[in-house]
Amino acid sequence: MGRNPLKRMPQVLIVGDEGTGKTTLAIGESLKELEPTQGYNRFEKCLHDSETGKIVSIWDVSGNEILKPLWSAYYKNIFFSGVIYVIDSNSINYEKSIKDIHFLVNEEELRDAAFLILFNMKGTKKEVTGRKGSELSLLLKGDEIHTSTKINYFEFNFKGYDQTAKNAFTWLEENMN
Repeated sequence: MGRNPLKRMPQVLIVGDEGTGKTTLAIGESLKELEPTQGYNRFEKCLHDSETGKIVSIWDVSGNEILKPLWSAYYKNIFFSGVIYVIDSNSINYEKSIKDIHFLVNEEELRDAAFLILFNMKGTKKEVTGRKGSELSLLLKGDEIHTSTKINYFEFNFKGYDQTAKNAFTWLEENMN
């Protein structure tokens, strides 16, 4: 029997509410009109730099409220080295995101995963600079998350790959087990 490449390739779970930009983040601008994800999409790609970046398997999971309870079916059966939680920067209420993030970081199966919290600056110019990670952490009550959790926060427009995006994915790659 051949080796299963999924056992060796780092696995990254992308979750968040529906319409926040998870699939745009995973595949970039290659598709203009995206349909909401039903179930999941899986991609193999480099996180940030095709020459030096590590190839990972990305699991883009639906953020539909009805399908959210199924998130655990993925991380209870697949070892994820990293979790990306996506938030729409235009949201005026972060309570659902706070609840989701605080739940996920306390799940036994995800305790060793690196958590990258990304705010998608939808509708802004690509060159607009996002808020600092410390400010984003305060918005999401990051001070209430256990200090041993590997977690970081970034904000950028997902349709523009800039230095902030590179810093975010470099951080994730360096902190994944």
